[in-house]
Amino acid sequence: MIRTWGWVETRIEELRRDKSDAQARIDRIQNELGRLGDERQWGITQARKKTITDEDMEQQLATLTAQENELKRELMDKSLLVGNRAEQLLEFVNQCRANLRGKLDWLNSEPQTPEEGERQFKARRQIVEAIVKRVNVYTDKTVKVVFEFDLTGMDEQIKERRRW
Repeated sequence: MIRTWGWVETRIEELRRDKSDAQARIDRIQNELGRLGDERQWGITQARKKTITDEDMEQQLATLTAQENELKRELMDKSLLVGNRAEQLLEFVNQCRANLRGKLDWLNSEPQTPEEGERQFKARRQIVEAIVKRVNVYTDKTVKVVFEFDLTGMDEQIKERRRW
């Protein structure tokens, strides 16, 4: 789980960096779309003046339409970056962290009723079953727990995340 938070924080920073690059690209795309609109109008005008054939005009308009569609698709992608996606992702992560903290507090609290104790026990069991792959108990009564994920370096990551 800790590594997931690190990935999210890295992704947020990438989104923030991409935001400024995306705004510059959006401006260039909008200028290019304006230029394509002018070129479209010029082609129509030339066809009306009979300087080019209708077939040539249709071919030119089809080419311009394909270019416009590609630019509009790119504009939509870049516009998503300019929005507040990084902030939305950060808010979502913080809500998940708060929710997780609340659930952990509940798991570690004293149960108020036998039913709550039973629910806590089931929740703890579910967590263990999800993260523990195998438990080996040896004849000398030592225990080795094998987790579903790599815990190497986890102590340092946990210490870094105390600010949660």
